[in-house]
Amino acid sequence: MTHGRDLAIIIDRCLDELVAGRWTVSDCLDRYPEYRAALEPVLGAAAAMHALPRRAGAAPDRIRRAAFMEMIRETPQQRARWWMPRLTLAGLHAAALSRYAAAAAPIFAAAAIGVVLLVGQPASFAAASTLTVFSGTAETQVNGTWTPVGDGASIRRGDRLRTAADGHAMLTFPDGSTASLAPGTEIAIEQLSAGRPRNVQVRQFSGRLWNDVVTNEHAGSRYEIHTQDALVQVQGTVFETTVDGAQMLVSTAEGAVDVVLGREHVDVPRGQSVRTEGQRLADRGPLPGAGTLTIDAPFAAALLSERGEATGAQPDGAMFLQIRGVTTSNPGVGPQRFEFQRLDPGTYTLTLERFGQGGGDIVLNVGGTEHRVPLDNAAGAAQVRVRVEVEDGKRHVQLVEDAPRAVPPVVSPPVRIVETERTKNAPDIATQRAAAAAAAAAKRSTGTATTSPSTTGAEAFAARLRQALASQNAAAIRTVLRETVSGADSNLAQAQLRVLVAQVNASDVARQVSAALATDEALRTQILGRAATALPADLLERLRQALGVSGPRPQAEPSPARTPTPTARPSERDDGRNRGAVLPSPVDIDGMRLGFVRAGMP
Repeated sequence: MTHGRDLAIIIDRCLDELVAGRWTVSDCLDRYPEYRAALEPVLGAAAAMHALPRRAGAAPDRIRRAAFMEMIRETPQQRARWWMPRLTLAGLHAAALSRYAAAAAPIFAAAAIGVVLLVGQPASFAAASTLTVFSGTAETQVNGTWTPVGDGASIRRGDRLRTAADGHAMLTFPDGSTASLAPGTEIAIEQLSAGRPRNVQVRQFSGRLWNDVVTNEHAGSRYEIHTQDALVQVQGTVFETTVDGAQMLVSTAEGAVDVVLGREHVDVPRGQSVRTEGQRLADRGPLPGAGTLTIDAPFAAALLSERGEATGAQPDGAMFLQIRGVTTSNPGVGPQRFEFQRLDPGTYTLTLERFGQGGGDIVLNVGGTEHRVPLDNAAGAAQVRVRVEVEDGKRHVQLVEDAPRAVPPVVSPPVRIVETERTKNAPDIATQRAAAAAAAAAKRSTGTATTSPSTTGAEAFAARLRQALASQNAAAIRTVLRETVSGADSNLAQAQLRVLVAQVNASDVARQVSAALATDEALRTQILGRAATALPADLLERLRQALGVSGPRPQAEPSPARTPTPTARPSERDDGRNRGAVLPSPVDIDGMRLGFVRAGMP
């Protein structure tokens, strides 16, 4: 980091502390003695401006200040001169400020102008986070008094929030990022912008904060945790910060974290933790693991605590990491895997909801020892309890039952999710699996590791199909379904048909699609004809049943490059699946047979 960027961060922090009343100018100068000559005139101006009377209702405008400080960070020496003539300042604040600016170096003049943006403009609360209270009490500070706040409340920039000794709560930010508060945690929302780039800045005073941050590649995007002596910066990751007085523990479960201690930067990669004291690094080491739990079956799994927090996935594609100390992978791209770290002791419920055909196992791996629990091929939903205990400072995970309990299909799972663009835009698990299968097949057939166009085409098709189904417009549904037979790309057609099979697994979707095709028998025949050449027998049969077709199977579509030939009946394998003529060798993925069937090939 350059000297100018260090100074910009220090100015930014000192302005925060001055306005909040936590520091004086002398406090800041004593904390950063090497910058005294540079800081003294700027902070003196800030203190003088802040002491002047302001208009009723005026408040620190942190969005303007943040945008301006970002300019300083990008080009600390050049940007200041460019900004000077662009600002029109009026009144006493501008007059006083101009005298400081004239005597200061360009970066200090820029920072002084930022003081006016900080203390002289009314606040504009454009975004809010949503509070979920799982158990116990959460409070916000109103006019210096702590007041209980209810579930679903909006927490905005400038608000201060804390949980009681029994309180478990979570903030969901506008972009879908979340921060879960353990009991005895106190924070303040210092920046909150819902636009692009994202700007979320939280000051943590005490307790544990579990952060699940959505990846944001927009320039200038920020998600930061500020403490008394450190700054934690991320773009998209899962990490935890624990603050106890002057000590802080930062643990990274996914991605990577940058911890700023004065002028020192400490990288904390996945599986690592660091402990800081004051502005120095006190210790670092690996993050101890307590085991893994893998769902090697076509089920979306969620781990629920006794308080109602949950970590896992739903068949509709929603992902959530609310329980501190445990992460999960996406079942849409492979077997779902939970990793346990600093998970609180207690009994948890693992809920499983089917999204595809077939069975499999739950695999618990603790200390290199595997414990397998089979899942019934016919079960639609199941539950099994998981116990976490602490012994000699180490966490131990075990399955309470030897077999999952079958339960009625879960209509509304007891998982509390705040709807954001992140959840609304998530494709369902079956669609993701179909797209992943198409990508894997394309990779094997082409020998390249790049994303196949059929993958993105299948995802776009899935989105259009969901939109048409939501409209309940039969004509719109037929328009989307025609895409499966209108294109010449057989790989894309196969991916689209797999998506269609995954969608019609739901009975209500099957009824809609069947009703839409009832008035267009030719389209139904074309779809099944192409499916006969593109899908294995088990998927073809599921599609025929969903579309209400019985009787002889349709003949394969003729290949445009050769004489039309009826598709020969595939040979039977021992497992009862039709192998067909496929290139390359097929692979079974959760009951969905993967491979390309060459049109017209016997």
